Amino acid sequence: MRFIDLISGLAVSFVYTGLNALLFFLLNVEWTWWPFLVCTLVLSLLCFFSRRASFKHRWIQSLLKILFRIVFSAVLIAVLLQLSVTQRSFADAWLESTRNGEPFGFFSFFVCELYALLLFIPLFAFCDGHYLNAACFFISEHFFAVGFIFQNQTFTFLSLVPVLFLILRKKKWQVILIPSVCAVLCSAGFAFYENKSGKSFSDFISIDTSKIMSAIAPDFPLMAHISGYGTSVNAEEPLYTISPSQKEIMSVRADPFEAYYLATKCYSSWDGEKWSAFQDENESRHVDVFFADEKFVPRSNQIELTVRDDFLSVVPLTNLTESVTLPAEYSSSDFFVSDSKALSVSPGLKKNAAIILRTENHADPEPDYEALTSSKVPESIRKLSEKLGASVLDKKAYIARALDYLHGEFKYSLESPKPPKDKDPYEFFLFTSKTGFCTWYAGSFVLLMHSAGIPCRMVEGYCAVTNGIGRANISGLQMHAWPEVYLDGRWQIFEATAVINAQNPYLFINPDDAKTKNYISKLLADSEKNELSLESEKKSFDFWFLIYGFAVILVLSALVLLIRKIILSKNLSYRAKWIVKIYGRKNIPSPREIGWLQWKKEVEKCSKTEKENRLSKDASRIADRMIQKLYQAPESNPAK
Repeated sequence: MRFIDLISGLAVSFVYTGLNALLFFLLNVEWTWWPFLVCTLVLSLLCFFSRRASFKHRWIQSLLKILFRIVFSAVLIAVLLQLSVTQRSFADAWLESTRNGEPFGFFSFFVCELYALLLFIPLFAFCDGHYLNAACFFISEHFFAVGFIFQNQTFTFLSLVPVLFLILRKKKWQVILIPSVCAVLCSAGFAFYENKSGKSFSDFISIDTSKIMSAIAPDFPLMAHISGYGTSVNAEEPLYTISPSQKEIMSVRADPFEAYYLATKCYSSWDGEKWSAFQDENESRHVDVFFADEKFVPRSNQIELTVRDDFLSVVPLTNLTESVTLPAEYSSSDFFVSDSKALSVSPGLKKNAAIILRTENHADPEPDYEALTSSKVPESIRKLSEKLGASVLDKKAYIARALDYLHGEFKYSLESPKPPKDKDPYEFFLFTSKTGFCTWYAGSFVLLMHSAGIPCRMVEGYCAVTNGIGRANISGLQMHAWPEVYLDGRWQIFEATAVINAQNPYLFINPDDAKTKNYISKLLADSEKNELSLESEKKSFDFWFLIYGFAVILVLSALVLLIRKIILSKNLSYRAKWIVKIYGRKNIPSPREIGWLQWKKEVEKCSKTEKENRLSKDASRIADRMIQKLYQAPESNPAK
């Protein structure tokens, strides 16, 4: 490699890394900075030296090309997976905060990843020697970013000028015309088909990227609110698998050794396919919202929630919450208290925002009995309710019998078997699989109550148990669903999932269910923490993980190169091309110019050393085989 190539490569890489570092600090990324910049430096060096530099040994450049393609593909796939699971609410909250000069959170890091990836477009052009293209792409990308983030149409329009200049200069309209026409035709075809059939293209080709991300990075911040995979169980429709995240979204301060059920949604009845949302037509309880910078005072009727995620848009409330106090800076925010008694705030509360809930034990007005007992209950579940004493026992005794039944032969698991298409999911759970997680227990209990005409609703949210100093944390490990029965003039919580209150929860888990056992282990370990830091913690980075990762990629690249060489070495045309290129450096004309026979004679004249003699013999064999292949007459068919 020439010295000028080395200097140029380092200069380009430092400029590329410097631009990423500048954006990293401008966006106030709360993340360890040096691993990101090391990755950008290494990737840009691989890009330059694999496309621009020349090495004495060709295999080095081939190895660099393969290495760069593997690393770049992995980065591209990782960013696309992150993009696929990112909720629009994250982007909206981040954009609004950035326009106010206060970018925050993990989304800033994600934007830096997108910027580093898009910056490769001008980098590719620069490494290929197309300097004007690189400059135009660079200007266009930055003008578009400024116009999009700050809603400035002037910059958005100016971002098109450099691209149009390149098209006019090279007069290659097909660069933009052909892709545009194809996109329009494909979109029109998909729209016409969807209009006629009612099915979209995604109905036929759908990839659950959330499941992929759950397996790779279950604690990925942008997955926090994806049903079943982050910190929300979302019981409206039956879920058959959940993967709780350990990412903390809130911390709790309240009375010690208490279990707090914090609700986000309520459901009133089951129609055979999904649950209907709870409608509080009687407005049984009004929740007041105040705005003040108030310090938390430990009292039996107060609970403090501190936001630990980048932002929180839904504040869960207990069943007895009378008022909520938010920080004064959110006084201009839009908010409303849903029928489920959860507080929605737009834009969301930022990290470290403190929320104070005040509770009061009171009676609740009678609910709509018809709405809370009108579930579509299968006949087999109605027979079960009669067997449990629905018509002969009083409400409390029947509730106790139903709980005993659900706490009996059932097994707790994060993976619930799917029922046949013609079978009610809860009927299948109660009589066939007897395996599932909290939503199955809670939903089955509600159906048993509705069979007996007892008003009952299913609630989802979080179950947090405080330790000896009144602290707890809330993450995906605490996401939960439970039933509430209207009894003695108020809504009372019952725990249908036996594993939650069991002294030995492993008794309710199948011995070979490794995923669920691992979840319970994490949940128990989390509950045993004595203290929770209220300061924001930056993610630590394992330096050896980075080294091992690059070592694996290097070995994989070498393996790919070796396999490629083995496969292609058996290909005569490839070997001939390779050997001709070697002797071309020794000023021997190509066989296309002098023929294979004359080329063979010229090669034999170059043999001086032992290494050259071996190479010459190999060249002679290849020449003979090429002559045989080119001039051998085809065999005639034998006479019949």
